[in-house]
Amino acid sequence: MIYARGRAYNQAGWSPISISNVGGCTVRGKPVTMTILEKLGLPAVRSLDLTWPNNDKDAKFEIVWDKGDPTKRVEWPLSENDRERQYADRAAVLGLEEGKEYRFRIRRKDICGTGDYSPIFTFTTAACPNRLNVAAVKLVGTNVEVTWDAPDANASAPVLGYQVVFKKKNGSWFEFEKACFGKDPQVIKNRKCVIPMLDEVSNGNGSIQSLTGLVQGDLIQVMVRGFNKHCRSNQFSPENTTGQNVVGCPRAMATPTANDSDITRTSINVNWQSLAGTDAGGMGL
Repeated sequence: MIYARGRAYNQAGWSPISISNVGGCTVRGKPVTMTILEKLGLPAVRSLDLTWPNNDKDAKFEIVWDKGDPTKRVEWPLSENDRERQYADRAAVLGLEEGKEYRFRIRRKDICGTGDYSPIFTFTTAACPNRLNVAAVKLVGTNVEVTWDAPDANASAPVLGYQVVFKKKNGSWFEFEKACFGKDPQVIKNRKCVIPMLDEVSNGNGSIQSLTGLVQGDLIQVMVRGFNKHCRSNQFSPENTTGQNVVGCPRAMATPTANDSDITRTSINVNWQSLAGTDAGGMGL
């Protein structure tokens, strides 16, 4: 321990000498260099929990990343809050970008000065699947077929499935997992799912007509996003602005007619009024 006493002086003379200090800095240099900084917990996407060896609850540290950018610095503990101080060996670094490599260093600070930085700890944040392009929606037979492109390949974290959502008449979005379950191996492989257009052909399992509340002529809108072992894409594909509209069954036709003049020995010519537009269900017959 370094002990010191002092006194003041003016024209009248010297003051009594002070009492010696009972605490302070010992004879030593600045804090030793931190030896290790490492990741705590699961793979990180846009934040990272770091940990380091420390048993001194009053110790203070400084963490710097991105080559010491002064705008990206964390001092620990962040406040005098007791709850924070019980975690004097860890800190959360927020605001990172996914799929990017970062470099971190840590140093200790105390009343005798600031130590040297630890060796650089390099960490690459986990990457989510990229945003998909607009999904395609079309009518195939009596079903609405939704297809989408594959996201960019990521060998370390391949896509494990998709989330497919449909837009309702009221503007909200919903998943229809009976027909478009994003974890189904065939849906993943083909990047395609189908859902009945009308209740009449849905076998009671739900249809675009009943689940969305859309009416004949309304555009069927869909969004899709992928997920991997780390996370879901933080954005759905843009909603489609073209594609398949809701169609219905044709209305009942008027009674066909046949005149005597249309009858021959081997045939009968039957006449009827063709349907078009909404009468035809919104599509050609």
